[in-house]
Amino acid sequence: ALPTLAAQATIEMMRNAVAAEEAMEAVWNISLRSQSPEASPPAYSVSQSDSISSTVYTVDVGSSGGSFQERISVLNSMSAILDLDTVAGEQRFMVLDNPSNSQFTSGLRAEDEDHRLAYSLLHAQATLLESVQRFKGILVIVCKGPMPSDALLVLGCADIVLAEETATFSFPEVRRGLVPGMVSLAAKQRLPEAACRRLMLTGEQIGAAEASQLGLVDHLVGEDWAEERKSFLMRLGRI
Repeated sequence: ALPTLAAQATIEMMRNAVAAEEAMEAVWNISLRSQSPEASPPAYSVSQSDSISSTVYTVDVGSSGGSFQERISVLNSMSAILDLDTVAGEQRFMVLDNPSNSQFTSGLRAEDEDHRLAYSLLHAQATLLESVQRFKGILVIVCKGPMPSDALLVLGCADIVLAEETATFSFPEVRRGLVPGMVSLAAKQRLPEAACRRLMLTGEQIGAAEASQLGLVDHLVGEDWAEERKSFLMRLGRI
């Protein structure tokens, strides 16, 4: 069953530093590149911030707790932002916004949806990890509201993570008897191993303050995060 295979994949990823595609091919015995992923166009908004002299890209992650197709669309949006032309050292701000404050309960629901969509979801997750690895700039993530576990794929590999105090983080799929799977590859880049085990075994939701203590978040910000963090980023030599 797919949940059993997902558990094996997670164990493999936690124990070994393997690439996302290698882990999926080893555990599922499939080639992600040989699949025909479902088409799902990216959707994000673009704005300009004078406070940080930078373009800000916003992705609505509030829909990614629903169907496979919705999750794939959010993942593709994050990949598309990272794949835009960039130069070494350029800063790119990606705001992960959940304006509806949706709480996420879904995981890899192989029993509910077509397996082709399940593979498409895995393909979108692997593609996002590859996009992060190829990105040559400085990636700054801003978290607003409850974050789905898919968001941790990009959050875990970001250079700087900012979060509003209302942001929350969790791996809700474990409450369905499933595991974070590929998300664990990125999560363990920032979370201590003991914290990874606790959160991935219990599905416990943590707030921004605890996420900051654990290292998942670098700095807590208010709603006017751009102006508030201008001096912070200047100290880091980012602007």
